[in-house]
Amino acid sequence: MLPIGTMLDRYRIESVLGQGHTGVVYLAFDSAIERTVAIKCLKAGSPNKDAESESNRINVLFKEAKVIGQLNHPHIAAVFDMGTSESVPYIVMEYVRGETLKSRLGNAGADQASVPQILSFIVMVARALHYVHQRGILHGDINPANLIVTPQGTPKIMDFGVARRSLGEGPAKWCLAGEDYVWGTPGYLPPELLTGYEIDARADVFSLGAIAYEWLSGRKPFRADNAEVARKSVLQDLHKPLCEVGDFDSELSKEIDQALARDPAQRFSSADAMADALEICQEQWLKRDSSGTMPVPDQKSSKTFPRLKGRNLLFADFSEEELASVMQMSRREKYKEGETIVQQGAGGSMMYLVVQGRVSIRKTSGEKEMEIKQVGSGEWFGEMAVISQMPRSASVIALRPTEVIAISGAVLRSASPLLSMKLYRNIASQLSDRMRERDEEMLSLIQGDQKKRAEKRRFPFW
Repeated sequence: MLPIGTMLDRYRIESVLGQGHTGVVYLAFDSAIERTVAIKCLKAGSPNKDAESESNRINVLFKEAKVIGQLNHPHIAAVFDMGTSESVPYIVMEYVRGETLKSRLGNAGADQASVPQILSFIVMVARALHYVHQRGILHGDINPANLIVTPQGTPKIMDFGVARRSLGEGPAKWCLAGEDYVWGTPGYLPPELLTGYEIDARADVFSLGAIAYEWLSGRKPFRADNAEVARKSVLQDLHKPLCEVGDFDSELSKEIDQALARDPAQRFSSADAMADALEICQEQWLKRDSSGTMPVPDQKSSKTFPRLKGRNLLFADFSEEELASVMQMSRREKYKEGETIVQQGAGGSMMYLVVQGRVSIRKTSGEKEMEIKQVGSGEWFGEMAVISQMPRSASVIALRPTEVIAISGAVLRSASPLLSMKLYRNIASQLSDRMRERDEEMLSLIQGDQKKRAEKRRFPFW
């Protein structure tokens, strides 16, 4: 353990944040940029280790830095630097305020009101993992201790120490410091990793499914008293479906079962597919009334939507039947003045049509908040989330009592691919128009600047 006040190059150690099998994470201060960071250092190796083994340990740490360095996502902790100081190898990471999901999990299970929030969190993690998988990287150790819950309730994925750089690059076994064993967290590792088979993105899907099951039910899907018990349980035991351990509907139970399938071929094909399935479950949960039944379609919304169609280019070419279908899959929401409709950094594929009222779209950078624009009746916001599934880049605040129609991209994709593609096309058309307008504005600015420079050359005394 490094004493408080130790300097690793320009970084001053201030306290210990936590430690794992091979490393210690410290809170530190970057004296050059003057910011708080997290520094992960290797624990001292055993005196019996040879130079090659110690070199392998250091390579694992620096490999982690290079893997995360390729990623730029709001739900993944960033890497700033790496190096060695006084024979101590380290990587410098973004300091994330919050607590680990492990510290939040209890034995009571989820109450009914918290289920949508839990599903929202899991969906955000799944979307972030899909981003990682698209870049040819597997995390390999998704567990509650590696997920930070920020004060805003959004996740940050930590610790890519056993990540694999490319999919299917050999046996699913990590050998650290010359020791031939599977590296990861018992109870969350998929069967194929435990048996040495090739792994792909579905390995992380299994781990995330185990987290979702535990958070919702208050119990682990598989016994994990120790590594050997966990191994046998994952390979041989059948977990109880969610609907048998709590008040959960069969659809949500089925989706979690699919994520936890022992055979990778029976799981979701990607983390994104898992996210879509759970987002649909979240929507269905929110639309249920207190009696547990689905409400009848909102007749008020069904009449309002067509009336707004003329002012809404995204739905201008939708027929009455198509609008009715969209409305059946949507929710009508009301917000008071000052309430947050969308939180910057949050996930979800929801877009919103303003029925009445007015909202402010604001972006926070550092400690500064700036209003981008205001949106009123007949206009929409959040449409990029329907097609990109990236975290929200801005917050939306109600400026007065406001009603919106919330349309889920995940629900639309599942229920009606044709309507979904039609909406995608209209969103792409609007984005194309905006880009063309920006290009024209930029060209105008360039031409104006060139004219000023020419005049300055003609009249040098100006």
